[in-house]
Amino acid sequence: MTAKKGQCSAPQRIAFVTQDEPSCVAYWLDLTPLVRLVTMVMPSFLNVIALICLGLGLMTFPLAVLPAGENIPAAAVLLFGFALTVADGLLDLFGLATAGATAGALIYFWPKTIDGRGGRPAPQSRSRTAGSQKTAGAVQKM
Repeated sequence: MTAKKGQCSAPQRIAFVTQDEPSCVAYWLDLTPLVRLVTMVMPSFLNVIALICLGLGLMTFPLAVLPAGENIPAAAVLLFGFALTVADGLLDLFGLATAGATAGALIYFWPKTIDGRGGRPAPQSRSRTAGSQKTAGAVQKM
């Protein structure tokens, strides 16, 4: 079956695809990787992406205290890498959203990362009971 513009929709069964007669699936797959948001992959914005990746690399160290916390900035760097590989600005937007989530996670978990607890609750201190305070005072008077 030959594919014409507007005739194919995905998913359709893959028949035999030959070079001189493209199927609907081949036509649909050819339309999928369109270049989107071209301004996000221009050379001037690539420097911004490089600075964001540098900041994400620095955010990895404090987030490493949390269990699997370093995976959040790594996912953003991975999305930026995919975006630069296929020159797709939409993946850049997803990478920017993930970088924002990384910054938000660092701000939210900052008190837990600074004291080294890694999300665990703080240990509770033992307080003296009233009976132990009385005996301690009685021992001092003697």
